[in-house]
Amino acid sequence: MSIKGADARWLSGRDRWIKPRQLADGAESPNWRVAQATSELASAEKVVQTDELVKKHTAQRNLRGEVDQHMKNNLAQFQHFQRELDATKGLREELVQSLVPTLNLLFSSRCEGKDPF
Repeated sequence: MSIKGADARWLSGRDRWIKPRQLADGAESPNWRVAQATSELASAEKVVQTDELVKKHTAQRNLRGEVDQHMKNNLAQFQHFQRELDATKGLREELVQSLVPTLNLLFSSRCEGKDPF
């Protein structure tokens, strides 16, 4: 196949110009169009796969960020409740210590080990 009178020729469905020598070389091969279609299909599949991988990676990164944020929030809540529990235990001990003299006055017989009833 020979091409004359044109510097380049546009092939339908393609995104680039092919020089006459390339077209002539490709036309010599009987499976040139099949090879080109296969090549284009493979590159299109790679683009789709790349896009899917980017979406998956983005989704995983966003999910990991949410998990990290939840971990930080849960840790802050745990520390807050732990401080409140420690403070409550301290107040309980103070309350028990302050009630001991009152309980001894009210229940003196139990304090001495004697119970008239």
